[in-house]
Amino acid sequence: MKTRFTPNSSDAPLPVRLTRRRIYILPTRHGALFLLVLFGMLLGSINYNNNLGFLLVFLLGGMVLVSIIHTWRNLLGLKILSVSAEPVFAGEPAVFHVLARSETLLRKGVSFGFKNAGRILETIFPGTETNAALTAETEGRGVFSPGKLIIATRFPLGLFRAWASLDTGAKVVVYPQPIAGALDLTDDPAAGDADQAKEISGVDDFKGLKPYQPGDAIQHIAWKTLSRGQGVFTKAFAGEERRSVMLDYAAVPAEDTEYRISRLTDMVLQASRQQLAYGLRLPGHYLPPDKGERHKHECLKRLALFEPDE
Repeated sequence: MKTRFTPNSSDAPLPVRLTRRRIYILPTRHGALFLLVLFGMLLGSINYNNNLGFLLVFLLGGMVLVSIIHTWRNLLGLKILSVSAEPVFAGEPAVFHVLARSETLLRKGVSFGFKNAGRILETIFPGTETNAALTAETEGRGVFSPGKLIIATRFPLGLFRAWASLDTGAKVVVYPQPIAGALDLTDDPAAGDADQAKEISGVDDFKGLKPYQPGDAIQHIAWKTLSRGQGVFTKAFAGEERRSVMLDYAAVPAEDTEYRISRLTDMVLQASRQQLAYGLRLPGHYLPPDKGERHKHECLKRLALFEPDE
């Protein structure tokens, strides 16, 4: 499930185009050393009235001016379309996808990164969109913001660095880290008689054989029947499922809030894998029983954003 976030800062409402006012440029360490040497050569040429020295200084100085223009133009007009991310669990790196587009220019050596995270280099071809995947380390549960997006370049000579800093408002929901344990279920009083059960497809009891359908699990194929030439069949199993169950914060035997949240996270994942109809009850929050990926992510999001003082 990919979540696309709308920036909440007026600094850079996406999509945004890098204009002249957004781009800054300064010499790199190598560029500063180059300018210092060039200035020394100029002083020497003046002191000794050396025409060849003047020629070399002016030639190298012209290269510096051309380098400044090309470095600056490598970012000018670049369009940042969106920043998106998928929810992760605490401790896992969050991956932010930055979608950039260049209309007319080939842009080489453009780096993307967040202020306190690693950078990656991309080449953006004219008329195409480039997806730069940036990682940022997460720690605890909640909403994680990686900070400002830095787009920079040192192309073509590495003497100058041009950059733009954008507050895109990118965020990602960080789910609690699950703590493994038993799946402790509480009957949902709203579902009626909890002892009523219905037969579903499961792995508890052998029910019989059924004709093979594309997509059936290979391990359930009845190989003995196939070897006798009787056709391709798969084994069907039957189990029982409660009408609905509840994952209750108050039912977790612990005093520590974070431990309870982590245990409930594991229970949500287990119930989802077992295709149970489950609900979630937190202090001040209630999600009715349901199934599916959307329901699972909604439960995990409630757990990630839960505050015990609410």
